[in-house]
Amino acid sequence: MAKYQIKDVKCGIVDGGVGPCGPGMDVAVVEVELLSDEGKTLFLSLAECEGIPNMYKTEASTFEKHFENPIDEAFFEELNATGYIDGLGCSYEEFFEESDFEFYQEFRYLTYIARSAREDAEKFMAETKGKCFGDFEIPKSDLEEDWEYEKEQDDVEPEPEPDYASMKPAEAFDAMVRHFISDTKRCPFAKENGGPCDRLVKGLDGEMGTCKSMLQCYLIHKRFKEYSDK
Repeated sequence: MAKYQIKDVKCGIVDGGVGPCGPGMDVAVVEVELLSDEGKTLFLSLAECEGIPNMYKTEASTFEKHFENPIDEAFFEELNATGYIDGLGCSYEEFFEESDFEFYQEFRYLTYIARSAREDAEKFMAETKGKCFGDFEIPKSDLEEDWEYEKEQDDVEPEPEPDYASMKPAEAFDAMVRHFISDTKRCPFAKENGGPCDRLVKGLDGEMGTCKSMLQCYLIHKRFKEYSDK
């Protein structure tokens, strides 16, 4: 397998859309220029649109084309026909399953940059420019960590559900919340999209609190119950 050196890497945000994604959407674009140990140059790029990765392999840079206004629609039609990499699915989760793909590590590299805060991305690009893949560690992006976590959870046996009927109402509710959190690792009142439920309850200090994380509903409920008991 060929070894590739990073000659250059660029990252930017397209404000208002890009050829593959259509108008009105912000798109993160990352491109790396590679030099093989045989002296050949190629370009790999990632354009993330609304969480969907579009991955490309080309012989010349396409980075600046993403930022042209108006968009060169004919160029992107050709790019999607000849440079778009098929077989990696339509999501990051599907991409992470394809670890045997020739440029898997290179696209992990692009994914980390696209998903990182600007300062972190710029620092990482500066540190890795000129290096060869395999000679440095690629941190896991937030999406890769989520994917690994979900894979681990698939292998975990669920805890048996408590006998709520034998409990007092308050105890049953408390047990239900704890069981739900241990079983699903998210707020038991979460929205369908998995985000926080934004419940408002009163805490020990008498102030209203809002669920903004996986466990906070349970913690706020505990505070509310203690406050009410007093």
